[in-house]
Amino acid sequence: MLCIECFSQKKYKTNIEIFDESISAGLEKYLYSPDLNRDIQFIFVIDTTDVNHSEKSDNINRYLKGLVKRIAASEKIRISFTDDKNIIKSDSLYNLVVLNPITLKTTYNGFRKNKFLGQKTINRNIKVLISINITSTLNSVNISNFINADNNDDVDVEYIENIESSQYEFTQSTPPETGEFESVVFPALLVLASAGVTFLFFIIRSK
Repeated sequence: MLCIECFSQKKYKTNIEIFDESISAGLEKYLYSPDLNRDIQFIFVIDTTDVNHSEKSDNINRYLKGLVKRIAASEKIRISFTDDKNIIKSDSLYNLVVLNPITLKTTYNGFRKNKFLGQKTINRNIKVLISINITSTLNSVNISNFINADNNDDVDVEYIENIESSQYEFTQSTPPETGEFESVVFPALLVLASAGVTFLFFIIRSK
């Protein structure tokens, strides 16, 4: 039996999954720097001074701490967190990692459509820009760079609520308003496309 909906079903990565993958890949690249001794403790500072809203700052801080904890467990490294890098004793051995989130943002852009199925999709853009600075008291390592990612893909408009996370504001955004084409013409085209697929199915079966 032909299932028209099966053609359009697709499992999209959630926005938080894309953030997780982008930030994890960038962070792990620097944690594997050959100059770093991974046997000593990593002390993380999440510096959200560039985030211009206190509630959003707390949101991002909580998210990054949770992600770092998962990475540390996976990579089997010892970590701790501090809010003030200046209180760390200079005579102890550690790798100090300062993460300064500059941009964690989700946006939805113009509408598109699947020419075969008539699906209404929207462009999803997820940007990550985090300044990272790593210093080691063991061998005077100093790494200063950015975790930078810009992800673009198309998602079905109907899936937007499913791919966002209610916990994290930066995974959410407002889609552009629909015009006459999206609200009137497009649904009509979708019905015609579905009818066309059904018609072809019965034609093929009859032969």
